[in-house]
Parts: sequence; structure tokens; C-alpha cells
Amino acid sequence: MYRSQRHHNAAAVSAASPPACDKIADSATSATRQETATAATTARLQERLERLRQRRREYADNAEPHNAKVNLPQQANGHSAKSDAGRCSPVAHFEEAASTASTTPTTDAAAISLLQQAQAHHRRRLQEAPWLLYEEDERFSHGRRQAALEHQINAALTRGDRTRAVQLSEQAAADMAGRRAAVAALCQDAQLPALTMTSQSAQTTGKRKLFFLLIDGIGDVAVPALDDRTPLQAAHTPNMDRLAREGVNGLLDPVEPGLACGSDTAHLSLLGYDPRIYYRGRGAFESMGAGLDMIPGDIAFKSNFATMDRSSGIVLRRRADRNFEGLGPSLCKDLDGIKLPSFPEHTVAVKYATEHRCGVRVRGPKLTDRITGTDPLKDNLPLVHCEATEDSEEARLTSQLVNELSDCFYNALNDHPINRQRIQAGKPPANCILLRGCGSRIKVPTVEELHGMRSFMIAPTCIIAGLGATIGMDICVVPGATGDYHTNVMAKGVAAVDKLLSHDDLFDFAFVHIKAVDDAGHDRNLDYKIRFLQEIDVMLGHVLQRLQQYCADIEGGKVTVCVTGDHSTPVLYGDHSSEPVPVTVWRAGGMPVPADRVCAFDEQAAAFGCLGRFCGDQIMPLLKRMTAM
Repeated sequence: MYRSQRHHNAAAVSAASPPACDKIADSATSATRQETATAATTARLQERLERLRQRRREYADNAEPHNAKVNLPQQANGHSAKSDAGRCSPVAHFEEAASTASTTPTTDAAAISLLQQAQAHHRRRLQEAPWLLYEEDERFSHGRRQAALEHQINAALTRGDRTRAVQLSEQAAADMAGRRAAVAALCQDAQLPALTMTSQSAQTTGKRKLFFLLIDGIGDVAVPALDDRTPLQAAHTPNMDRLAREGVNGLLDPVEPGLACGSDTAHLSLLGYDPRIYYRGRGAFESMGAGLDMIPGDIAFKSNFATMDRSSGIVLRRRADRNFEGLGPSLCKDLDGIKLPSFPEHTVAVKYATEHRCGVRVRGPKLTDRITGTDPLKDNLPLVHCEATEDSEEARLTSQLVNELSDCFYNALNDHPINRQRIQAGKPPANCILLRGCGSRIKVPTVEELHGMRSFMIAPTCIIAGLGATIGMDICVVPGATGDYHTNVMAKGVAAVDKLLSHDDLFDFAFVHIKAVDDAGHDRNLDYKIRFLQEIDVMLGHVLQRLQQYCADIEGGKVTVCVTGDHSTPVLYGDHSSEPVPVTVWRAGGMPVPADRVCAFDEQAAAFGCLGRFCGDQIMPLLKRMTAM
């Protein structure tokens, strides 16, 4: 319709134009050249406009499912934030002006002038806000190609073809890196200076930042001892309630509804990495977080010091002692470099992590992570015999190595002086190491490549710190932050806000992880869960005060704040559950959208928020949009 209408108008204009034979006769050659140039200009602009319209259509087709789960509130003028964002789109402005030009019965020169004005407006909009171009092209390039790859990966996993799934995941990672080329090509097409994915952070440096507070295990269920309230409802959290009251709220399934996920897969999802594509076991994360370097071909385990009865092979306690900080480093030092008689070409490295945990890395030829672990997952069950999960020489060799390693660890620990002292003191010996979550290092785009934000992470737990290091986040070590009940919560908040708002302006994305609430859920300790929720709220109050002062001092300063969790750990269950977690998003320096009617931060109130219920992979796009608005 657009093309035919334009041709009809052009014909009408041509018919209505008065002849000027005398001028044409005097300058026939000049007129011919001008007509040719005008036609060429019109054709070029029409071709460009059609390309932009096609991109707009494909972008809309691919973006609709992406945004369907997150609905921003209605604004005062009656339009939703999503529709307003659409009208602010550079392509939308160009198309609107071009449509006006095509339907206005004027001369060809006037139509071309309007098209040129629209193009200039388009270029000016992108120069003022280049992240709009990045966001639009990100969705365009991530559309059909990435969706098709994800579908193929899921199909391969369903039929058990792990090798094919890995090949496709590597292809998906390569496509992710290809977004830079797509952005550069579109900039060249629009005659703009070269724009990379990092230019978004350059545009917002010192102005717009993101503070992400993740409370591990925050979600819970109704507790009879609290009059059927959750610990979050029972806790005194005025600062979290303030964010909920002034911001926008919802319920978040960290990976997908109905999945009781682990912290590692949840963090991958929340940070924009599909765990079905990138997750290869938590062992590599734990070991890297503990300080063990990983190279291609290595395998690593997230490991527990446990208590086992050798005569029966029963694991009596999966955690020999949660308060293991004084003994763990000594035991790990003695186990580091342990020899495997049947595998002289392989080396073993052991390093203490936190509490009862340690990282174990094996390096040598023909290793694979396609094996089971030795952890029975429950107390008073037999130690699991490691087996291959695929029919390959590497898997069979690796499973044999792991079983021998488990025996060697037991022999070294059972006669260790520390364990003899524990037995004499009536304490359970730490005579076994449970090898779990075998994994190899994954190759993924960094956070800066994926989101265009320079980020750092405060996460004293090794598994989360290792995950952050894997995806290119700067790991900030905070004195007093231990990742357990002894952690200094306030020190984490102070260090995070100092680093985020520092004068050198190196970072625009702070990610703060707090573990103690999850430990309380696992220990079924109701009082500790409430206590740490309240400690976190006090820390959050200090952070908000600093962020507001920054926005008042810096012209145009805006800091988006997100508070949520990675999963629920109800005190009644003592383990992770599939209940969604509350999420609230607020911005220091002024909210770009109206607040909803939620007045408290908890599991029930969040269900009435304007964000609705959505999956974890939607949170970073939402936060980036909020930060850019």
C-alpha cells in the first residue's frame, strides 16, 4: 500500500505540474541531469526506507514474545511505557516522517526534502542516544537465528545428543559475538560513527548506573510459627518496603516456572546466559572462585568435607561441620597434589573454599565432564560410585579416575591427625570428600560484550565468584565478607557503592550477592533468616542514601536499583524450592515510569505488581531499559 500510494501521488503531481517548454528547450541537458539525479536520490531513499521498514517488521516479530512477560505500567497520558518506547525508536521516527512525505500531494523535491529531514532526525536521535540503536539491533540480530539455535539445542538435549547440543551452544556463542558486527554495519548504513556494544556504557559513564542486590534464598512459604507469614513478611525491612512502594514490582522465576534451581544456574539466567546452553556443571565455578586456574581439558568439582562409615560405605553427614574455617585450609593443603597410582599422568589440585566446601581440579589427558558425581545428596545414604554418562573412552577413563581419587582422599583423611583429634573430642571426622558437579570451563561472551556494561561482583562464596570471573566480571574482595553467618553485610554494601560511584568511573554495574539468608533456610533456622533479612535492609538504607546523594550532586545522574533473589529456600523444607521470588526495581534520581500500588516487599505483595510474573532471562533487558530511560 505504501509503495502504490507513493507512485500514485507522484503521478498526480507530475500531471498537475504546468509545462515550461521554453525553459526546458533552453536547458534540456541540465534538466535531464537534474531529473536523473532526483530519480536516483528518490530511489536510494526509497530503498533505504524499505530496508528500515523490513527491519522494523522483523524486529517487532521477534521482540513481541521477548516482552510479553514484562508489562510496564500505564503512564499518565494513557500510553504504556512499551508503546512510548516504540514511538521513541529511531526507525519509528524515520518511518513516520517518511509516511508523511509519501502521502503529501506536493512536488517530488518537497517529498525528497521531507525524507532527508527524516533521515537527519534519525541520525540525530541516534547520536543523542546510541544505546537505542544497540537495543533495537540486539533484538533484531538475536531474533530468528538465536531462537532457532535454542530450539535445536533443546531438541538435541531431549534426544540425549549431548555432543550436538555442545556444538550448537558454541555456535550460539559465536553468533552472540557477531552482534558487534551487526551494530557496526547498521551504523555504517546510517552514516554514523562506528558504534560498539561498549559505547552504551561510555554514553552513560558517570550518569546512569545499575546496582543489583541479590539475596540468596530470599523466598519462603507461610510459616505457622509466624502466624502463616513468610520470614520476609515478618522481618522489619523499611528500606525494601520503600523501594517496593516507590518502584515497580513483580514475581520472578529465576530460570523457569516449577524449577527448583541451583544458585549457579539461577545466576546464569539472571545475568542473561541461558543455563540450558552454557551450564556445564558447577565444579569449574567453585574451583575458579577458590583460586584454581582452569584451562581447556581440565575438570573440576564442587566438593564437600563429609563423614563416612567405611565399613558400610554410608555417608552419615554430607557436611562434616559447617564451621570448618579453622580446619579446612589445613586439610586442603595436605590433600593438594595427592598422587593417583593408576593415573601417573594426571595431577590433582585442592583448595579451600568456604565453610565445609573445597574446590578440586584434575588436569591431564583424555578427561571429560560427562560423568556422575559421588555425592548421595542426602545423609545416611551410600557413597555414589562414579559412572560415565556417555559411551566414550574419555568418560570411562574419567569415571575410573574419580573413583580412585575418592578412595585416596578417604585414606589420607581417615588417618589425619585433625580427624583423630575430632574423634577424641566426640566430633564427627571429616574423612570423606564428596565430588559433585563435575564441570569444565565454559566459553561465553563477557557481561560487557553481552550487555555493554562494565561490571564488578561482590560474592564471597566461591561458586558465585567463579561464575562472575567466567563471564568477565571484576571480582571485588571485601574484608569481613565471609559468605556465611559471620559475614559483615554492611561492609559489602559500603564497598559496592564506593566502587560503583568512584571518581575514576570504571564501572557502571554493581552486583552484590549475600549468602547468609540461604544458609539459614538450609539450616531451618527461622530466627537467623529474619535476622539477616533485617541486617541486609539496614545496609540497603545506607546504599540508598549514598545513591541519592550521588544523583543530587551529578547532573543527570540516575542509578537503577534491583533487589531480588536467585531462588526460594523455605525454612520448613531446608532446601531449594520452585516458588518464585519477589523482585522490585527502583531508580535514584527519579522513576521513569509511575509506581504500582505495591506497598511492601514480600512474596504476596509482589504478586500484585505491574511487572507480573516473568522468567529470569527477562530481568537484565528490563533493567537496561530502565537505566537508559
